Amino acid sequence: TPCRLSPAPSDGSRFLAFAKRPATVRYDMPAKAKKRDPSPSSPWRIEKLVPGGEGMARLGDGRIGFARGVAPGDLVAPRAVQEHKRFVRTTDFALVESGPARVAPPCAIADRCGGCDWMHLSLEAQRDAKRELVLDALRRIGGFAELPSIDIVSEGPDLGYRRRLRLHVAG
Repeated sequence: TPCRLSPAPSDGSRFLAFAKRPATVRYDMPAKAKKRDPSPSSPWRIEKLVPGGEGMARLGDGRIGFARGVAPGDLVAPRAVQEHKRFVRTTDFALVESGPARVAPPCAIADRCGGCDWMHLSLEAQRDAKRELVLDALRRIGGFAELPSIDIVSEGPDLGYRRRLRLHVAG
């Protein structure tokens, strides 16, 4: 629909004016609406890690749930969620049960600095997750059906090689 910004009224506010359209209006009645999970804040079981450092869970209503700072196998109870049409993201959760890959981070400020998304995972789990991300991308995006096994080899130390920092500014 073409629109234009109307001149500002005397009170200084602005509003959009839409060009007139024909009076014909068509309403498409939706097919049966999907039944949504009554509460996307019911506990989520984290299945795997996805690009960006978040964990993924499948919710009862067919949507996907994302949480940062989780490990595969974790059971989390979201306390605050952002709901979208196809997915839900939790911004705050309680850890109900730890997965087998969760460890205490070797860095005291790992949860606050944001530089190491997976430091709460064992080294082997980090490597497995990286391998699965590469294989998943090659299958889905690259279209490869069969792939050879991929070994992750670390040439340097297990810690102290990361070069990432996230700064948050409150304003």
